[in-house]
Amino acid sequence: ISSGCVAERVQFTCYCLYSCLMSGFIYPIVAHWIWGGGWLFKQGVIDFAGGAVIHMTGGCCGLIATTIMGPRAGRFEGPRFNVTVNEFVSFSSVFSVLGILLLWFGWYGLNCISLKQFLGSEPVVELIMLNTTLAPIGSTLVGLIIRGAKDFRNIDL
Repeated sequence: ISSGCVAERVQFTCYCLYSCLMSGFIYPIVAHWIWGGGWLFKQGVIDFAGGAVIHMTGGCCGLIATTIMGPRAGRFEGPRFNVTVNEFVSFSSVFSVLGILLLWFGWYGLNCISLKQFLGSEPVVELIMLNTTLAPIGSTLVGLIIRGAKDFRNIDL
């Protein structure tokens, strides 16, 4: 999560150092607080499947890093209150779809399989599988509708 925030904003060496710092020092400390019997665990914090450790830590570190670095070079021009926003060149649609499919496959492993082991054969597991399928579909359709309403002549699929 935090590595994605700094991607394309720093040089590759910096990106590697940032990723090593996050995975080697910051994540293990926070993971110990919650999973290893640390102070958050003693306060009664329960983190199922790592959501709090991964998303809270990654989001906070990503926000701090992007605040320090500022916007991407060439994204905004002009004085602070009279800013021109420059559109970026489109990305590879093929790689975007491939990344989404890989992420979706990972959601099934995390949401469905881990809950199946945790809950057994409870009927709620099927509902979780259905939500894991329908949520990305719904968000894609809403995104297409919003994009189409904004600029219906240039819908880029």
